[in-house]
Amino acid sequence: LMDSLDLARMQMATEGEKLLETAIFLAEDARKRINRIPGLQCFGHHDHPHLDVTKLTIQVRDLGLTGFQVSQRLNSEYRVQAEMADPFHVLVIISIGDRKHDIDRLVDALQHIAKDSIQSTSDRPITNPGIPPAPGQRILTPREAFLADHHPIPLHESAGKTSAEVVTIYPPGIALLVPGEVITSETIEYICRLTDFGATIDGLDEGNTMIRTVK
Repeated sequence: LMDSLDLARMQMATEGEKLLETAIFLAEDARKRINRIPGLQCFGHHDHPHLDVTKLTIQVRDLGLTGFQVSQRLNSEYRVQAEMADPFHVLVIISIGDRKHDIDRLVDALQHIAKDSIQSTSDRPITNPGIPPAPGQRILTPREAFLADHHPIPLHESAGKTSAEVVTIYPPGIALLVPGEVITSETIEYICRLTDFGATIDGLDEGNTMIRTVK
């Protein structure tokens, strides 16, 4: 680990400016090309003056698809891994390891997804799920809850129970529940809405219908 850190430091010291210039050029090229695809919009400096240009935040709501659905299609059909997604956007990061053919593959994939989606699903509105609810009351520490006796119960019956799982939306892995937290009806409703949007929920079983709770 220490050797890899030292090599990364040396690379940045000797080639960093050139590598970052290339990454920025590729990101800006991708941004321009994505903005020419009907149904997509990629934020730029005119939207956010202090934008990190290597991060491509792509708005997809006009396709009638959620960002979760676009992210999953990029991964499963085109072998492109998004950094994260939400109901309206998908985020892709351009790094010093990317090359022009990687950008071409990303843009081509988005063009195919947009073309298919506009033809078949553009009349499906995507509603805003709102922000995640506030955490429930903590009854146990995460360690106590994780090591306690627990059993799986249906998610829709779990309000008032104590979670024994970390439940997250992935990507990016933001926790909606942690062990030891009381499950609220608002959190259940929010998880169900995101499931309907196609989000990947880690920490639930049997198609996002079961959750482990403390006995």
